[in-house]
Amino acid sequence: MLDANVVVFDAAYDRAVDADDAVKYGNPGANFAIETGSKILAIEGTQPVKENDAIQFRMWNLQQQDYRLEFATTKMEAAGMEAVLEDSYLKTTTAVNLKGSTTVNFTVTADGASKAANRFRIAFRKVPVTVDVKQGYTIAPNPVTGRQYELTVQCTAGRQVQYKDHRYERPVSNDKGCQPCRWYSSTSHQFRESRQWNLPGRDCGSW
Repeated sequence: MLDANVVVFDAAYDRAVDADDAVKYGNPGANFAIETGSKILAIEGTQPVKENDAIQFRMWNLQQQDYRLEFATTKMEAAGMEAVLEDSYLKTTTAVNLKGSTTVNFTVTADGASKAANRFRIAFRKVPVTVDVKQGYTIAPNPVTGRQYELTVQCTAGRQVQYKDHRYERPVSNDKGCQPCRWYSSTSHQFRESRQWNLPGRDCGSW
């Protein structure tokens, strides 16, 4: 092992860097630390994980060679949450096992960006919704990652179908902002809605 760091999530700790955290002292070899704000830490205590939290790593003194990252987690299971390691150099993500260990290999090459100090971070997010087609509806694509989705509702002929579209932070088709929710209904055997809007850079997320 060349270097290590520790993050502890507990309600007893504060999100701000304080006396409960340990500053990272560099060594002549490879360094792998935690970057929180403007502080470089070896040990961080912080509040329990919530959506959109992230652990930003900082590394330096790497050589042109192969490396392996290992993440060991305990008692990290959070209902409806998942974690991914984001590699800003390769533009890839790797699922992080919140009930065990995860290893990721990477290579530092002659390309200076391959050893960027902030190349890696762990991001926490909600688990994408899995649509059960047996319930009578499908959403495609799921998760929604662009600016168009299609919702198809199957129903018994002659019966009314209603569904509530929760778009609390989602753009609507008239480009005038966001609308909290809408009701739709149909008495047809199959009711299909397809929506598209033109707000560059905004994704819908998971349903």
